Amino acid sequence: MVERMLSAPEVITKRLDPESSPGKHLDLRLLSQFLAVCDAPSMTAAAARLGLSTPAVSQLVVKLEREVDVVLFERSSHGVRLTPAGAVMRDRARQLLESEDDILRELEAYRERLIPRLRIHVVSSVAIHLMPVIVSQLNHAVGQLDIRSGHEPKYVEDLLRGEIDLTISTEDMHDIPSIEQFRLCEEKLIGIVPTSMRHCSLTELTEALPFIRFTRGRRLQRLVENYLTTININPPVGIECSTPGPTMELVSSGLGWTVATPLTVSYLKADLSKVAFIRLPEPVASRRIYLAAQANALLDLPQRLAEHCRNALHTSVAAWKNDSGYQVWFDMVRVESASSTTRQHIGPRGRTGSVHPLGAHRR
Repeated sequence: MVERMLSAPEVITKRLDPESSPGKHLDLRLLSQFLAVCDAPSMTAAAARLGLSTPAVSQLVVKLEREVDVVLFERSSHGVRLTPAGAVMRDRARQLLESEDDILRELEAYRERLIPRLRIHVVSSVAIHLMPVIVSQLNHAVGQLDIRSGHEPKYVEDLLRGEIDLTISTEDMHDIPSIEQFRLCEEKLIGIVPTSMRHCSLTELTEALPFIRFTRGRRLQRLVENYLTTININPPVGIECSTPGPTMELVSSGLGWTVATPLTVSYLKADLSKVAFIRLPEPVASRRIYLAAQANALLDLPQRLAEHCRNALHTSVAAWKNDSGYQVWFDMVRVESASSTTRQHIGPRGRTGSVHPLGAHRR
């Protein structure tokens, strides 16, 4: 049978014209009909399934063979069967049509919303200030909004893998070409001590009380340790806390002191009769907070959301200026102005047409 098939003139594969091949295109409707022929036991059965006559089915097969310049079926007195080229065409056609179905299903979600789902990670130190504005601004533009907050060491990898869409964090990703990044603010370190020791030097504090560290390995703790080393303060191994809450409780109880940033502890209601915030010796280290997203994936949504986040931070910081207990915070946090140029990376935009404003959707 193999010898008969190879010798049959109908199954000799035509040689493709190398100059005409790049211009060939596949008709998806014709491919769908071709698969119906492949799956049917005969041309007659395929014709019945497609609602066509048997000669019409034969013609569509001939048409496809002419388009691809390859014989796809072996014809004989016993009927027709796929050639090796036809088997390749069948398998690839299935993949292509399944991909078409997948694309159409995915696009259905965009009929009602500009973005059907948005996954965001927000560092916990700014979450209380930014969560309300994020939700309110995205409510009309996003179908499902998933927001994570807290210490998640793999959020950068998750962003690069496409498992989250946008991050607000202290991670500087300006050197990653596929990421666009917007600076929100910069904040300096502050000392947090029991009120009774607000006038002590750091050396005196180190001798009198244990130093409370945040969990080792976190970016904030590395920043603090590098700063203390720079100013020649080396507290002995003391207490380690994973979150600011227990840290503030220990300080207010007079059981230790620590170094953090205003935004790290701003969501905690400190008892100012027991806790004092002090300026640290220069040069004081600082950290920056950024909004980052995949470049060109969300139109201008990241840029516009960054502006709203800056406005929210401006409001929070401005409130500290008139509160005697927190005035030191006001000087330690610098929020980027909405009009400043703070995009850290701009990938090739290449956009044409109008851009949807944040919160708007046009059918």
